[in-house]
Amino acid sequence: MELDSTVSLERFFTNVQSLLKLIEEKPNDITLEELFGKIFEYYLLTNDKKTEYTLAQLQEEMKKVINSNVDVNQIIDSSYYFIAYNGAYDDSYRKYGLNNITGLDEEIKNAFQRLENALGKASEVSEEEGTFLIPNPITVMNHAIKFIPEKLWAGPLNEGDEIPEIQTPIKIGEAKTAYMMRIIKQKIGDLEISQKEKNQLIEDAEIVCEAFGSKRNKIAIIPKDQIGTYDTDPSGIRVFEKITSEKFDTITILDKFELLQLTAILAGANRGDYIDPNTGEKVDPEEVEERRAKEREEKAKEAETIKEAEIPVIEEDNIEDFASVTEENANVISQSEIEETDETHSLKDTENENYIFKPAISDDSQEELYRAYIQVAASQIQRLAQKETYVDCRLATINGMKGIVEPKIQIDEQKTEDIKIYYENGTHLDFNIVKQLMREYVIDYCLCNYDSSYVSFIVDMKGNVRGIDKEQAFKYVNDPQTENDYRLEYIPDTSSDSNQANLQSIYGKIFKDIEDRRIPRSVLMETLEAAEKIMAIPEEQYRRTFEKYAADVVEHIGGDKEQLLDKICKKRESLTIALEHIGLDKKLDKYSIKGKILEFRRLLNKSKK
Repeated sequence: MELDSTVSLERFFTNVQSLLKLIEEKPNDITLEELFGKIFEYYLLTNDKKTEYTLAQLQEEMKKVINSNVDVNQIIDSSYYFIAYNGAYDDSYRKYGLNNITGLDEEIKNAFQRLENALGKASEVSEEEGTFLIPNPITVMNHAIKFIPEKLWAGPLNEGDEIPEIQTPIKIGEAKTAYMMRIIKQKIGDLEISQKEKNQLIEDAEIVCEAFGSKRNKIAIIPKDQIGTYDTDPSGIRVFEKITSEKFDTITILDKFELLQLTAILAGANRGDYIDPNTGEKVDPEEVEERRAKEREEKAKEAETIKEAEIPVIEEDNIEDFASVTEENANVISQSEIEETDETHSLKDTENENYIFKPAISDDSQEELYRAYIQVAASQIQRLAQKETYVDCRLATINGMKGIVEPKIQIDEQKTEDIKIYYENGTHLDFNIVKQLMREYVIDYCLCNYDSSYVSFIVDMKGNVRGIDKEQAFKYVNDPQTENDYRLEYIPDTSSDSNQANLQSIYGKIFKDIEDRRIPRSVLMETLEAAEKIMAIPEEQYRRTFEKYAADVVEHIGGDKEQLLDKICKKRESLTIALEHIGLDKKLDKYSIKGKILEFRRLLNKSKK
C-alpha cells in the first residue's frame, strides 16, 4: 500500500539541504528527535504534498492544524502503528512481512553470530516472539534516528556507555561502514586470540558492516485497520501474525551518524574533522586515544589485581576490635560534627566527607553486635558481586557506641522515587534500573533478605542502583516458607517488629511483570555475572564471613551456630535452582543457560574442596 503522505515524508527526511536549513533554525529548547517527530505527525495528519518549508513556515502550518480543533493525539493514536528498523532488513520485510525473523542471508547471520560470541551480545535487546509496534510517531522517530539495529550497536559495536568520552569519534565525511570497521578493528585488536582468529573476525565484520552500514534506517507505517490480533504492552503492542507488504508503507530517515555531521558542519566543522559520537562536538582523536589507552591500562591493572587477590572476607581483627573510623578509613572523625537522627548519625571527617553511623542496638537500646556483623558481611558479598556499586560498610566505634559506618550517598531523588512508583502502582521502570535490580536479587537471595521492597534501594547521581540496609539478612532463614521461595515472594509476618513494614520484596513484582511480558525476559541474563562471582567463593571463606554474625545471633537469640552457618551456605548452594525457577531454565538469546548453571554447580563443588 502507499499512504498519501509517504512521498512527502520520504522527500522531506532525505533532503540534506532542507535538513541543514531546519537544523540551523531549530531552537535550543527542543531536540532534533522531537522536532522530526512533530513534523512526522504533521504530514500524517495533513497529507501535505509540499516539502519546501522553512521551520517558521512549518510551525505556522502546525498551528493551523492545532487551532482547527482537531484532536491530534486522538487521530494519530487511532490511525497508525510504527516500527523503526535498519534498511538491511527491508527486502526481507517486504518479501516475508514484518515479523521477528530477520530473513538475512545465512552468511551475514553466521558472521554476526561469530562477532557476538567474540565481542559481546546486547543483553537488553529482547528476542521475544512477535513484532513490537509503537503507537507514538515521536517515539518511533527517536528510535529511527538512533544507531540501529540495537543488537549490533549495543553488542559487537558497544564501547561501554559508562565512559562516553572515550568512544570512537566520527570523522566528518567518512562512510558509516568505515566508522563501524574502525570500532570493531579496535575491539578485535584488544582480544587475546591468534592473528588467524582476528583475521577471520575482521572478515566477518566486513560482511556485517557492509550489510548494515550501507543502508539508512526506515520507519514502517501500519494503519491500525491492517492489524489483527495482538497483545498489549505499556508502550505499544506485540503482533504475532505476519504484516505483509501490502499492509504497510515505509519512509527513509537520516540517522544520528549523518545528523551529527550536519550539525557539526553548521557549527563550523570541516570535512576530515573528528566529532564526539554522542554530542557532535569537535574532538581531538589523539586526546581520545590517550584517554582510551589510560583507561585500558587501569582496567588491566584492576583485572590483574582481582585475579591475584584472595576472595575478600571479613578479617578477624577488624570484627573483634571494632576499629575506629580513623583506622578503617584513614580519616579522623570529628565527634563535634555528629548530627543525630532517629536511628542513625550523620557525620563528617576532617576532609569534609559525609558518613552515616548506625549503632548496633535493639529497640530498647541493648547492644546487639550481630546487626553490625551482618551488614559488613553483606557489604563484602556486594563488593565481590558488583564492586562498582557496593555500599562500603565498615565496623566502627563512635562516642563509645559500636556499629557500622558507611559513606553518605548522594541520591537522585527522581530515579529513586521512580522505583517507589513502580513498586506501588505497576508503572514502567527504566530498563537500566531493572537490570541492576536483577543483580541485587542474586545478593538478596543468597542473604535470604526479605527486607527488599522499594525502601531498600536508592539510585545515586550516576544512575547506579544501591542496595542498602541488609540488617534483616537471614532473619527468616529458619522459616520453612522461605526454603523454596526462589523469587522472594513470601511476605514474613513483621507485626512484632516495629522497625520493619509488612512489604513484599520488589523482585516478586519484577518476575511477575516478566511473565506478563511487561519486562523483556532477556533482563534475567543480568543475574549471571553476579551469580558466577558469588559461586566462586571458596566455602571455607564464605562460611568464615558469617561466623561472627552467627555467634552473636546465637548469644542473643539462641540456636546452634554451626547449624545456622550450614543454612547460610546451603542458601547460596540453592541459587542454581533459583536461577532455573525464575526463568533461566528457558533458552534466552540463544545462550546455553543450562550449561552456565552446570558450570556454577561445578564452581560450588570446587569451593568445598
